[in-house]
Amino acid sequence: MLSIRLNVCLLYTSTAGVTPNSDVLGNSFNPLRSWAVPSQVGACPVTSFELFGSTFNLDAQCSLFDSSKPVIRAAMSVVFTISALFIVLGA
Repeated sequence: MLSIRLNVCLLYTSTAGVTPNSDVLGNSFNPLRSWAVPSQVGACPVTSFELFGSTFNLDAQCSLFDSSKPVIRAAMSVVFTISALFIVLGA
């Protein structure tokens, strides 16, 4: 019984001051370090049609959305912030 306690005490004291090797932990996250957000390229959809010999282009939504982009961004930031507060405070 005494030898079991002595072995446990020796094992505990020999590993108590050892910290994990930072190389082992650091190398396991190398794939995550090289990851980057993919770039996104988009275009506003433009529709055109012909009626009575005239061609009509429907592209007014592009300029409308471009001019409203800061307002929409600010409004959505407020909405998502309030949603996050409800989730965090409701927990």
